[in-house]
This record gives sequence, C-alpha cells and structure tokens, in this order.
Amino acid sequence: MSNDQNVQRPFGVTVIMLLIILQGIFGLVIGIFGVINWKDETPIVVSLVTIIIALIYLGVAGALGRGNRGARFLIAIITFLVLVNGVIWLFSNLWTGIVQIVISVIILLVLFSRKATAYFN
Repeated sequence: MSNDQNVQRPFGVTVIMLLIILQGIFGLVIGIFGVINWKDETPIVVSLVTIIIALIYLGVAGALGRGNRGARFLIAIITFLVLVNGVIWLFSNLWTGIVQIVISVIILLVLFSRKATAYFN
C-alpha cells in the first residue's frame, strides 16, 4: 500500500480477502476429507497439497487486506496453483474442481483489477 495512510481498501480487495478465507476453509475441508477417504483415483499428494495451500491462504489473507505487496504476489502464485489443483480435482471430484477453478479465476481477475493495483502500489 502507498505511504498515504488515508488510502482506502477497495471493495474488491475486501471481497478477495473473503474469497481467500472461504477458499482456505473449503480447501482445508476438502483436503482433510481426501486424506480420510483416500482412494486410488485421488492421489493422497493432491489432498496434502490442497491442505498446504489452504493453510497458506488462511495465513496470508490479513496481510493482503492491509495492502501488503508480498501477500498479493504470494496469493497470485498460490491462486494459480489452486487453479491447477482444481483442474486435477476435476478428474476425481467434479464439483470440487469446478468450485476451486471458479473462485480462483475471480480472485485473479479482481486481484489485478485497476483499483486493486492502485491500492497495492
């Protein structure tokens, strides 16, 4: 965020924070469920990666809301990985994959919108 402390967080960034928290909770639940109900068609590695990504999301959401550029960069990378993970989930659990893909695309579009970019600069 810029040095001017009067810069207000855009509504889109607040929405992203909430989506990231929801994505984190969703990923944590799905990952744990995948580990508990592990089958040959869903590699356990996918479930463990989902849990790790979810924990990172939950840990970084607050910093993103404060305008931290590093958090924005990390969220962008992790969201891209979640997008890829969602594609992988399509082969074993269609709805899990669809939800991860849709939320990830929304996060990336809003994260790099004009207002969000101005907020992080």
